[in-house]
Amino acid sequence: MKKLSIVIPTTGNVKSLQVLLRSLQRLITEYTLQTLVVCNPENVLIDVLQEHYVNLNLVVIQNSEIGVNKARRLGTQRAIHEYILFLDDDCELMDISDVNTLYNEMIISSELFVAGGGYSFEHQHLNAFARKYAKNQMLWLNQGIVDISKNESAYLIGGFFILNRTLSEKNKIYFDPNIIFGGSEKEFFLQAYKKNLKMKLFPVNIRHHYENKFFIYIKKIYKQGRGQRYIENKGLFFKPKYLSNEAESQLSLFDLVFWAGYFISSGEYVKYIVFLLRRISDQLNEKKITTLNKIKKNL
Repeated sequence: MKKLSIVIPTTGNVKSLQVLLRSLQRLITEYTLQTLVVCNPENVLIDVLQEHYVNLNLVVIQNSEIGVNKARRLGTQRAIHEYILFLDDDCELMDISDVNTLYNEMIISSELFVAGGGYSFEHQHLNAFARKYAKNQMLWLNQGIVDISKNESAYLIGGFFILNRTLSEKNKIYFDPNIIFGGSEKEFFLQAYKKNLKMKLFPVNIRHHYENKFFIYIKKIYKQGRGQRYIENKGLFFKPKYLSNEAESQLSLFDLVFWAGYFISSGEYVKYIVFLLRRISDQLNEKKITTLNKIKKNL
């Protein structure tokens, strides 16, 4: 039997967590599991899950400290197996082969630090804003690719990847517990990227349940901008190599909120205003060029 520890940070949403745990039961035919649910804030009601998911070898860890990185780090410390699968509590495993693809790749290559996949939002009735956020999230994930031929990437998403614990400890790469805002996993991966450790993104997906609540995403995007600033202040940078036209910067609500988090969280209000004015000017110039080209074609 293959051995796998699973770390699941949760804010105590038992209903959502049960959906994930039920889906993980697909793994017990091929894996010896240790499932670590790290709950923040503390929620004693979650203990009842241990009675219903014995075959997952479920361990519930009560954690009073805020932050997904603290939860992930605590789960990693309690993991007993060499390979650790990280999932978020709003996800659901669709097919055991998606985990097998990542696990088998870790076994084949002992030098592989992490292997991960993406999120699927198919068969979900999402409003326009939630759907755009979901698409942008996967667009961002693919921007991390540094070598298409080898599936190598500079970062993955925190909700679906397998970690080689030995390499993490050997290189002293851990989740930064000081990050309690956005960009928590990106900082972790860019530490590895800076040390030239191999990370791979595969075309496998776990279902991610997105909410149709506008302000949830506004808050997320603001925190991601704040996280980006924190990461750069630590000297961790990454410039996308494969940038599609769809991923080019646009002055949209996403950008307004993200860069607000980036600049305003550091008190740089003037820089934010200057940034916006430059972006507006660039877009106006692009529109002028597009209009002129259309006129030329019709002459």
